[in-house]
Formats: sequence, structure tokens, C-alpha cells
Amino acid sequence: MILVGVFATPAYAAEYQIYLGATLPKWAKKIGEHRFRSPWDWHTTMRWVRKTYPNRVEYPRIRIVNQPGIKAIHLKNARRHGDWEGMNIYELEGGEVRIYVLPRQASNASPKGARSALMPRRHPAGTTRRLEARTTPRPGVAERDSRARPGVFCRGTLRQGTLGSWGIV
Repeated sequence: MILVGVFATPAYAAEYQIYLGATLPKWAKKIGEHRFRSPWDWHTTMRWVRKTYPNRVEYPRIRIVNQPGIKAIHLKNARRHGDWEGMNIYELEGGEVRIYVLPRQASNASPKGARSALMPRRHPAGTTRRLEARTTPRPGVAERDSRARPGVFCRGTLRQGTLGSWGIV
């Protein structure tokens, strides 16, 4: 009886392939750019996804469509490990299951230490002030802020509240 249980384990238990750092079923066939056909039906593929990506914090699953008869989920790569941002798994009308791996977008990261013009700057008092260049001033803004310079108008000061929420003062 025990031998039957050992040999009856599904074939997907240790069979996989890697694409852009994402783990895919070993027998998934590539049918297009970043697109694969799963060798199994929907339920077996979902069982494989739950075994391969068990941690819902690192790999959250989101239903793409909420309609009866349509099965599609998005698996997000929250760990930011590998060159993939997420994968869409969906079932077509004939029962065919497809997997689309979303490649990570090339980030336009600024050099270390560089700040964006609209990025908040910390002040010693613990407040955050964000200045924006505007062509037309809002009524009364320049009168309220004595430190406003010509051509640059202050939107307000962000202060952290007691519950951690931010509000404009």
C-alpha cells in the first residue's frame, strides 16, 4: 500500500524548467515570445502553482477576471527575484492552459543619492515639504507661505498623524 502512494505522486513534483528566473512546468511548450502551453489541465496546473509558489506573501495570486466560466490568475513576483515581474495563467475554451511570463521592465533608476525634483525632502522638524514649479499660482498660496519664491509655489506641508497617516496641513 505504501509503494502505491510513493509511485502515485504526480509527475509535476520535481519536474520544472527555468525561464527568466521563473519556474515553469518541465513539459511546457514555448508557443511565442514569453508564452507557454501547460502540459496539464487547469486544476493540475493550479496544483503545480500552489506547490511551486506556496508563499502568498512573496508570490501573491490575483484573479484577473471575475466572470463565470473564465479562469485566469496573475501570479506576482513580489520577491523581485529574477528577470520576471509576474505571470498570467489562463485557460482557453478548449481546455488548453497557457502561461505568459511578464518580463521585468527596464528601470530608469537614477544614480545612487540623486533625488527627483518632486521627491519629498526631510526637514529637521520631521515634516516633509514638496515644492512644485507651477506656471499659474493657486489663489492665496503665496500669501499663506512667506517662504514662497517667485515662480515656485508651495502646495503645503505634509505631517504624519498619530495613526501614521499623512495629511496636508
